[in-house]
Amino acid sequence: MKTDLLEQNPRLLHTHEQRVRNFLQTKNIPAKCIQYDNLSVYVQVKSVMYDHIVQPKHHRQFLKFCRLWLKNQGILPQAYMAKIQAQAQYYSNKQYNAVMRERRLQKKTV
Repeated sequence: MKTDLLEQNPRLLHTHEQRVRNFLQTKNIPAKCIQYDNLSVYVQVKSVMYDHIVQPKHHRQFLKFCRLWLKNQGILPQAYMAKIQAQAQYYSNKQYNAVMRERRLQKKTV
């Protein structure tokens, strides 16, 4: 139904495509990869991979995952995907906790 609306209205279609391109560009994802499996895990890894809180060991694992994901078009063993997703979620939670801690400290000093 949503695709029907987009096809009928070229302005909405252009806006939607622009938003998708912007999202892919901010996450450094090639446009050809949007159809690959496990895109959400790849995006989550890319969003935490270059943060200073990620340990060098895990950074290397994330780089290897990104290479394998691109090479295999997103099709990777389920156990490996679960392991990488758990690590990415761990660092995502650490990022969130650091931001919240910073906000609490700013409120106390003001």
